[in-house]
Amino acid sequence: MEFPAAQTEDDTINNYFVTAHYADQALEEFFNYLKSSGLYEDSIIVMYGDHYGISDMRNPELAPLVGEDPEEWNQYHDTQMQRVPLIMHVPGVGNGEVSDTYSGQVDMLPTLMHLLGMETDGYLFMGQDILSEEHDNTVPLRNGRVVTPEYTFFEQEIYDTESGEALQDQFTGEELEELYRYRDEAREELSHSNEILMKDLLRFYNPEPLDGLKEIDYLYRDQLDILEEHPRKETSLIEQYYGESSMELYETDAPELEESERDPSYGGSNPPGRPE
Repeated sequence: MEFPAAQTEDDTINNYFVTAHYADQALEEFFNYLKSSGLYEDSIIVMYGDHYGISDMRNPELAPLVGEDPEEWNQYHDTQMQRVPLIMHVPGVGNGEVSDTYSGQVDMLPTLMHLLGMETDGYLFMGQDILSEEHDNTVPLRNGRVVTPEYTFFEQEIYDTESGEALQDQFTGEELEELYRYRDEAREELSHSNEILMKDLLRFYNPEPLDGLKEIDYLYRDQLDILEEHPRKETSLIEQYYGESSMELYETDAPELEESERDPSYGGSNPPGRPE
């Protein structure tokens, strides 16, 4: 709560910065735990925002904080606020990079499967591998808007994605027809997604790679019982810690977590018998 709030007429916007700072601290603590427990270098870690942070109705108050004029704020700017972070940590990758690829959340599954070395030819996906050179940078949003690196579409209006300039009056009728066809193809993908979800069409989908797999009775709280019979149980974290929880490696100064409420299994940076 000591982090400075923004100074606008809207308390929700002001305190959003405080909340974001709290999230930053929690993520730092989580990453420190992953490193101290030995999980960090064995994990692909994905962090992403699943929706915009602040309601569109508050955007005019937010505008000056992102360098925009409230009087000129429009639906183009609302759509720009739909951008969310996607951060991936992949073991073995040295210097990171910032990618300008346009993508949606449907692209995350095939991307992760490829990073894990899994073949995906036997599956159907709504999305594509973000890291592939053949990735389609067209993103349909849930509200029917469509964004590409060049254009942002709202119904019949077209904006320059980079500058926000309205463009529909600059095209010939033939050019507009072609652009609208491109927009409608992206919207059709969204309609397919809706059909699958609303009508539960996945119940008819039986990809060949899943043939022969049997469902197992598995509950997270009973995972140790399952683990006892697992051929690779020695790779699990709790096995490497000789049956002890790694909870004490998680260090936090969160005020809502009193030290007295925790149940320490051991002290120090390493449990008994674990090598440095």
